[in-house]
Amino acid sequence: MAEVDPLSVDGKPRVPAQAAVLLKAHSGLPPIKETDVQKLVAGSVPGLAPEAVAVVVTAAPEGPAAGLPPLEVVGPLRMSPGSRPLLLAALGGGLALLVLLAALLFFTARRLASVNRRLTEFSPPRPESESPLHGRQSVV
Repeated sequence: MAEVDPLSVDGKPRVPAQAAVLLKAHSGLPPIKETDVQKLVAGSVPGLAPEAVAVVVTAAPEGPAAGLPPLEVVGPLRMSPGSRPLLLAALGGGLALLVLLAALLFFTARRLASVNRRLTEFSPPRPESESPLHGRQSVV
């Protein structure tokens, strides 16, 4: 008799576990045996019998055509050889722009500090009567 699923609302019997595996193998390479795949998958799922694992082996698509040039690697990117100089030029231009903006920010901050120093040197000190807090009482 089939075991009743404890999570079922209407008391349906528990459906046995099943699995399906699709393997893409390159031609010329011996693929792993189907029985080994069934045992591997069944061993990782509790209650799954190797016979309940369906294995389908198909041919993997071939790689790029032999006439195409190989891809060049620039850091984590792969690209055609013709795209590499354009990418390096764009990265160099971006780096130059970043350095220019950093230098501009640095000189602007120095100029602002210089102007601020000049203003504090030439401005007379405020008398206490003109202080913004003069005449106010603190309420505690």
